[in-house]
Formats: sequence, C-alpha cells, structure tokens
Amino acid sequence: MIIMVKAFLLCLILTLASVSCRIHKLALTDDDRRYVDLTTFGFYQDGILDVHLVNFKLPSGPVQGEYGFTLDRTVNDAMRPQFEASDSCFLTDTSVTSPQHPAIVLLRMDFVNMKLNISCMGEVQALHLYPNRSAIPVWIKRQSGYMFVNRRRRSLLLDEPLVKSKEVKMMPQCSYAALPITKETRDGFDYYNTSFAMFVASDKEEGLYNLYFHNCPNVSEPTPPPINMMIEIFESNEDGNFLSAGEMPLPALYSMMSLIFFLSAGFWTFILRTSRHPVYRIHIIMCVLVYLKAISLAFHGINYHFIQTRGEHVTAWAILYYITHLLKGAVLFVTIVLVGTGWNFIKHILADRDKKLFMIVIPLQVVANVAEIIIAESEEGAAEHNAWIDIFILVDLLCCGAILFPVVW
Repeated sequence: MIIMVKAFLLCLILTLASVSCRIHKLALTDDDRRYVDLTTFGFYQDGILDVHLVNFKLPSGPVQGEYGFTLDRTVNDAMRPQFEASDSCFLTDTSVTSPQHPAIVLLRMDFVNMKLNISCMGEVQALHLYPNRSAIPVWIKRQSGYMFVNRRRRSLLLDEPLVKSKEVKMMPQCSYAALPITKETRDGFDYYNTSFAMFVASDKEEGLYNLYFHNCPNVSEPTPPPINMMIEIFESNEDGNFLSAGEMPLPALYSMMSLIFFLSAGFWTFILRTSRHPVYRIHIIMCVLVYLKAISLAFHGINYHFIQTRGEHVTAWAILYYITHLLKGAVLFVTIVLVGTGWNFIKHILADRDKKLFMIVIPLQVVANVAEIIIAESEEGAAEHNAWIDIFILVDLLCCGAILFPVVW
C-alpha cells in the first residue's frame, strides 16, 4: 500500500508539472488522428481566444491532403457524431451545420499562397478574428464596428477618432478572409507557423465554442499522415477571468459548500460527544469523512480561484486538493464496505473474506483517482485523454460492484 501511495504522489507531481490549465500547450508527435479535440470553452462578451500553431512539420515538397481548424458555437459540449461516423473531410463538407452546432468557422491552411483561409457557415452574424490577441484594437473591446478588417485598414482606423468608428460598416459575411502563414525549412523539412485570435465583441457572439484541428488525407491515402506540431491556446473572459462561462461560480460555490460541510461535521462531532447512546467507531469514521470532504472542497475552491485569476493552478494547492480528494474517496469506499459487512454493528472482527475485499477495493479506488486526476489535468487533445476516460469508467464500475458484493453475498 505504501508503494502504491508513493507511486500515486509521483504520478500526481509529474502530471501537474506538465499542465497549464486555461493556458494550454499541446505537443503532437506522429499523430495520425483525423481530428483533434483541442478545447471547449464558454465565452461571454469581451472574451478572447488566442491560438498559435507552432512548428507544423511536413516533408519538403508539395503538400498532400487538407489541414486546418474548425471553430463552432454549440449548445452543448457533446462530440460531433459526424467525426466518428464519417470518413469524409470535415473541412470540405458543405453540410456540417446542425441545430446543435448552428455556427461554424472553417480555417483552412493554404500552403501554396501561405494563407489561413477563413469561411463561415450557418448562423454567424458577426465575427472578429485577428492575427493574434495583441492585434485587437483597444476601442473594439468597447464597441463592435467591423469584421475582418485587414491590417492596413485597421491601422487607419486606429489613427481616427473613436467617434468615427460608427461609420465603419460590418461585412455581410466572413468568406474569403485570410490570415498569414509563415514557413521555414530545416533539415529537409518545412515548418509552418500561424495564429489567429477571436474576440467576442457582443452578446450575439457569446456561447460555448469547440475548437478542432483536422488532418484530412489525400483521396489516394487510406489513413491520414502523421503530423508533428505544437499548439498554444489562450482563453479568457472579461476582466481577465480565465474560467469558462459555466465554471465562473465554482470558486464561490466550493467555498460555500466547504463551510457547510465544516459546520455539519462540527455539529456531528458535538452530537457524538454528548450522545447518551453508544457511539460506534463507524460513526467516528463517517465524521472523519465529512471533515475530509470539507477540506477537499476548500482546497478545490482555492485551486479554482488561482485558475480564475492566473490561468493556471498553483501546484502546491492542487497537490493538497488531490491528496485530500484521494483520502476522501478511500474513506468513503471503506465506510460503505464496512457498513455493508455489518462491522461494528453485527460483528466486531472482519472475516478473511472481508479483508480480501478491502485488498481489492482500495487499490481500485487509488487507480480510479489517478485516472480522474489525469483526465482533469491533461489536455483534451492529448491522445491518451480518451483512454484514461475509459479506464476511469471501467475501474469506477468495478469499485461500485465490489462494494455491493458483501451486501448480496
């Protein structure tokens, strides 16, 4: 057991050291997936999405296949069924909109003209894209007046008084807009770099956005070629809030729930100390469980507070949260198993069968917690992210089955 705990802590530290939460850095090496789920984030007005594609590596010569991004506004964070069921290229499909995904922006990489071509489909009423977030004019953050203005026109607008900004008319659609791509050749390979930033200028542009990267093979190739690149993503809402729209209440919510659990645990402690009836050890264990839950929620709220203000967690607080979360989960399952076996109520000594059950449940719970931490801290686009989700579901089901075993046996 001690070895497992040490392995868990080592895995925890290594995982936290390589993650930056809402400021993402995803490295893909020899990745042959057709699409990569990069991020899902809810934006309010004044939100910013900044994406940098760095060192996109291809062999020198003519480029085969289609590469690019899709950015869609959706009503939920469910995966598109077209991605799993279709072998067609999503970047060239003209019927990609749906009621759940009404607005889609396609960003196709044109390696001949060195442009990132942008086109819109569906209910895209307004869109503000720029080469990077530093290129967003200051006045556009207070009033939306134009869309896809090129660099020369934007520099002229910045030199004009703000009162004249109302004269700038919005383009009716975002088709045929483009952003630059740069290239450098090293050791027989071409490395491409590009970037784009989206600014949510009005409440009509608010919503939940999904960002994907697509690797579409040539017609003659059965599978996509492996790609190598680094993607850096910056996401924030108004006033420098790095939490998604649906996560903004979480720091206050976790803090409030922590206080409620602390008060409940204190009241439980008072009842146990003043009770005239017998107090069993299982009651004390359950009281400890409530204290652990309160401490875990407190650390979770502090961790989310730093993510909200800095875009990344403080490793010390994150480790404290995950340690208390692990202890809380282990004590919870131990308590359920003890109650199921009738310990301290019917029998005061655990049978060999019950001890073997503990030897199964506790390691499974440790594995489930490790999987949960890796899921929470790894990038959505990492190849192992979905694998750890499957592992967590399987191990969690095994834990639930194990704790029900003494009840029906």
